[in-house]
Amino acid sequence: MAYILGIDQSTQGTKAIVFDGEGKLLARADEAHRQIISDRGWVEHDPEEIWENTKRAVKAAVEKAGIDKDAIAGIGISNQRETSVAFTRDGKPVCNAIVWQCARASALCERIRREHPEAEKLVSERTGIRLSPYFPAAKLAWILENVPGARSLAKEGADASIGPT
Repeated sequence: MAYILGIDQSTQGTKAIVFDGEGKLLARADEAHRQIISDRGWVEHDPEEIWENTKRAVKAAVEKAGIDKDAIAGIGISNQRETSVAFTRDGKPVCNAIVWQCARASALCERIRREHPEAEKLVSERTGIRLSPYFPAAKLAWILENVPGARSLAKEGADASIGPT
């Protein structure tokens, strides 16, 4: 029999669920992760903690279900969507993940609106979303502007992908 593994990586933690081929729930495992909230109200998660918790939850759910991991035919993943994190080329996080409800990029969005009045319309036309600290582009721009070394890492990554000159 083939099985389906569901992974729900949410704001509060990670859930792994195993279903049989008929959709019957066989096992579930949960791993909570820390909510890192600064004195400014910024909300973060540790991406390494999330990764480790995901591996633990998956292993526990498969073991609880009593199935061979090689019998998993497919995996469905649900995540926090707007939570954003940047990684180095070797897979290390540049900083903690900026959680979806964190508004730290508000000033950056306001600055763009002020300095580039056409930006709001352009972003909306090209992406279908508004210029907002909620969405990942603003969070990643904030990382590039505020995390020491992030901009140079991004430039090195871009240069590395171009190849030899």
